[in-house]
Amino acid sequence: MKTKDNKMKTNKNNKPVTQDEISRVLAALDATELSRLANEKKQASLEPMIAEYGQTENRLVELRKTIREVNPNWNPPTLADRILGFIKSKGKATADEIVKEFTGSATSYLIRNVLKKKTDSLWTAKDGKFSAVTPA
Repeated sequence: MKTKDNKMKTNKNNKPVTQDEISRVLAALDATELSRLANEKKQASLEPMIAEYGQTENRLVELRKTIREVNPNWNPPTLADRILGFIKSKGKATADEIVKEFTGSATSYLIRNVLKKKTDSLWTAKDGKFSAVTPA
């Protein structure tokens, strides 16, 4: 078996590794063991992300409190507000582009539902593209 730089791979005895040896090693590996190792690796990388998520969430709560101290009527932007901002920034956008943009924060069903409900009040749909409604 050859590597990218066209050199033969070798084992610990400096002999070329054959396809049979590779097959034997792979066959000897237990599928449940491989699965367990993969899950352990995922769990290890998950812990720092969970900690960071908690810190970010706490920071958002603090920001929300601070903003409401200054303006008690303030609310975080709704999905419709965020979609409108996206449409305004692009000029025109298809439903698929909008769904792709917001899939991380909402389901495609919810996004399409908001698009239907807010059509004509916040945006219009012509030729399969949404554009912001300009106030009269």
